[in-house]
Amino acid sequence: MKVLVLLVALAGIATAVDYCALPTCLDKHIACNNKGNFSEECPKDVREIKLDGHQKLILALFNELRNKVAGGKFEGLPKAARMAKMSWCEELTHLALLNVKTCQSLPDKCRSTERFAYAGQNNAIFSYSGPESEYTDAEIIKEQIENWFSERTHTSPEILASFPEDLPNKAIAKFTIAVAEKNTHVGCAAVRLSRDFYNHFVLTCNFATTNVIGQPVYTPG
Repeated sequence: MKVLVLLVALAGIATAVDYCALPTCLDKHIACNNKGNFSEECPKDVREIKLDGHQKLILALFNELRNKVAGGKFEGLPKAARMAKMSWCEELTHLALLNVKTCQSLPDKCRSTERFAYAGQNNAIFSYSGPESEYTDAEIIKEQIENWFSERTHTSPEILASFPEDLPNKAIAKFTIAVAEKNTHVGCAAVRLSRDFYNHFVLTCNFATTNVIGQPVYTPG
């Protein structure tokens, strides 16, 4: 009985959040007046990909690559004095799902939470022809996360020391969000759909924090 009461209490807290009233987003929040339906622009065959079975893979990828950055394993990038270990966040996952249900690989205007006022976001889309079964969900997820980290080759110590207003390559932002020292949590969601004779896998990951102009991505040390 105590367990049931606790679960009910937790559910009540989760549903009590008024996403239209969060001061960092207000009515721009992805969840504000959002019923959680797929966009009318989505094709009929769109479907959510349950990532419950891939949480360990996603966390392992992020934390392994973050550890490599922190340890100075990548040429041209300084070691990090500290680098938080990422954990899974169901609320960030829920908000990521609302994003992919637009069936577009585009960042939403805002996805903050009461805990994470400046939540960040990375988006990816993987498109291919032929049978959908040619690539598994795990293969695609792994490749997209590794692609975000591959943008390290365009990143300099100067960018990491103070995130600039203008980047030489916008894709660098995907890497810097992934290695932000304060990013303690992540939550991802995905959908599959077909359009224009291609299979599409749309992936969005939300993070505890985002890139902040003038602030370090991580502290060298």
